[in-house]
Amino acid sequence: MLEHPGWDVEQLASSMDCSELEVHRALDALADLQLLAPRAGTAGITPVSPDVGLTALLSQNERELEVRRRLHDEAQAAVQRLQNRFGRHEDYAPDSGSQLIGEEALHARWDELVEAMSTECLSFLPEDPRPAGTAVAGAALEVAALERGVAIRTLHQECVRNDGAASQRIGMLVDAGEEVRTVPSLPHLLIIIDREFALVPIEPEDPRQGALELHSPGVIAALRGLFEHVWKEALPWDEEDQGDGRGLSRRERELLHLLASGWTDQAISRSLGLSVRTVRRDVSGLMGRLGARSRFEAGALAVRAGWL
Repeated sequence: MLEHPGWDVEQLASSMDCSELEVHRALDALADLQLLAPRAGTAGITPVSPDVGLTALLSQNERELEVRRRLHDEAQAAVQRLQNRFGRHEDYAPDSGSQLIGEEALHARWDELVEAMSTECLSFLPEDPRPAGTAVAGAALEVAALERGVAIRTLHQECVRNDGAASQRIGMLVDAGEEVRTVPSLPHLLIIIDREFALVPIEPEDPRQGALELHSPGVIAALRGLFEHVWKEALPWDEEDQGDGRGLSRRERELLHLLASGWTDQAISRSLGLSVRTVRRDVSGLMGRLGARSRFEAGALAVRAGWL
């Protein structure tokens, strides 16, 4: 409108390759921001000079920022007064959680909880939280818990089925009574013990930073709900993926979803626990089956074919 003040809605829509309805909505938004004004002597509208309109908007933003700064300073002062007065008061509700900084703290606490648990243990294990060298010892702790009557259910990523050592260890646990299922990808580490404790990573993208140990009943109930939802859709350890009616495996369906969402090969690799080379091979195979010439086209064709 600044470049072509005389253009009407039809011309604006044509120049921007959008609908007239979208132009009308944009005009309403600009009018609300007082960036449009009635055109003198006509029923039309004209843009306000940027020197005036945009400067006024910046001034308004500055006033709002000043108000937020003042409110923040007031809140900070109020918090400080409460901390000074009640910071060491003893009659508080129990702590909702604590931090376990670093891998060693997480590993040590995990083994403590496994030794002490009495009823159940629910886990998302994208990777085993224990060091590789102590994985067998950790499995022995789980077997002892199973012998005490603890119900253990664990979700792994499907890529673990191709890891010989991990697969053998999981098979031993299944033989001892642990229930294990797999899914193509898991959001992050999650361990829930006896409906009383939960461990989640401080930083999901880097589990080495440690974990949060949570005790809040409401939070633990929500995490148990998440676990049950994923568990219901997972594949039992002793079953093979037979694919769906279109011949797609569970991993291929997940890969297509990520591909259609614009994920890179590296991001898909991290999510599915696969090498980048394997991801590229699988993507190439799916593109060939769909007759797609690009990743974007593969996503579109998968939707059109009913694969997604």
